[in-house]
Amino acid sequence: MITERIGLGTMALLAQDFPAAKAHFERGLQYLPGHLGTWITLGWTHQLSGDLAKAEATFRNTLERDRNYGEAHGALAAVTALQGRKSEAQKSIEVALRLDPASLSAKFAQAVLTGAAGNPEAARQLIMNTAAALATGAGPRAAGYLRELTRRQ
Repeated sequence: MITERIGLGTMALLAQDFPAAKAHFERGLQYLPGHLGTWITLGWTHQLSGDLAKAEATFRNTLERDRNYGEAHGALAAVTALQGRKSEAQKSIEVALRLDPASLSAKFAQAVLTGAAGNPEAARQLIMNTAAALATGAGPRAAGYLRELTRRQ
């Protein structure tokens, strides 16, 4: 039941059905409140649906559960960067990268800050380099998709 809810939430998120995704993740967290990955995914669901305040609250909740979870620091950096809180975002990026040098959330936050600083091409390149790096650990099919997505047009 629990993993089913989380799986349904993930499927809804991939389909960009944010209300359904939120409902499934929240229901799953009622039964498994310590699952940090679900908290982060719920936070990103809020962020992708445009509710930055709820995303930030969810990421902070995740950090209250585990201060050493690098992705939570990176996710908080992403949301604060999108809110224009550059100094706070930079501090969270530094913590995230110390905890996890490969933190995708922190790299996304860096791209947001770089783009906000007037360099959208550098931001785009950072995102593409991060996505390309994912291909090395992905299965053959996923690696092919990621290589195609990051190929220079």
